[in-house]
Amino acid sequence: MLRLIHLSDMHFGGGRSRLMNRVNKLARVGTMQLPDEVVAIALLFNGDFTEKGQPAQFAKAQEFIEGLYAQIKLNAKNRSIHCFLTPGNHDCDFSEDQVLRDLALQHLKPERPTQSLEDAALGPLKNFWLFQKELKVPISSSLSKDSPYVSSFELCVS
Repeated sequence: MLRLIHLSDMHFGGGRSRLMNRVNKLARVGTMQLPDEVVAIALLFNGDFTEKGQPAQFAKAQEFIEGLYAQIKLNAKNRSIHCFLTPGNHDCDFSEDQVLRDLALQHLKPERPTQSLEDAALGPLKNFWLFQKELKVPISSSLSKDSPYVSSFELCVS
């Protein structure tokens, strides 16, 4: 059996988030009453880690996720933990000029675009890609710079 712990829309921004003070509570609630049949825990993080995709905001999200993972790992005893990440629209940094990106988006087709068009279209996610790379938790599956559209992971739990 698998236990799912799902978080989204954390929106780490300017001030200190109340989520930072709730890491232990969230981990405790997510792992409470784990039956012996639960052999794995899936931590699902679905987008909007930040308010505006800024590096300092991702640093806060990283601190939160690493703290939550560590606490869940302690509570989960010997169960495997799998992390899944998906960026949201608030994880894009639109502070730079978007003219080239807008042009690239107008020329996208169903097939994968040329590298230069893809780079322009996905440019606002550059801070997310860096955040994901720097996270000190094992990531089972996530969109990535190399695979920005689809990510899959098979988890067999008996």
